[in-house]
Amino acid sequence: MPDKVAIRRLRTGVPGLDEILGGGLPEFSFNLIAGAPGAGKTTLAQQIMFTLSGPDRPALYITVAGEPPPQDAAVSAAVHLFRSGPRE
Repeated sequence: MPDKVAIRRLRTGVPGLDEILGGGLPEFSFNLIAGAPGAGKTTLAQQIMFTLSGPDRPALYITVAGEPPPQDAAVSAAVHLFRSGPRE
């Protein structure tokens, strides 16, 4: 049986999250934070990045806009109403 490899854990700066994660994020891991709009995903990701990054450990933060801005949603609703016609 192969020897077990110890995976070093990196503390996130969020004590409750570190506890849930068994001591922090696994070193060299790729992590996706998902949730509803306004849930605090960006704040959490930045908190973790600021805690773990430094001159000897760079960090990369990538964000993707998954939901349309409110004005785009309003325009989309107006176009739908125009195409479907008035309701009686």
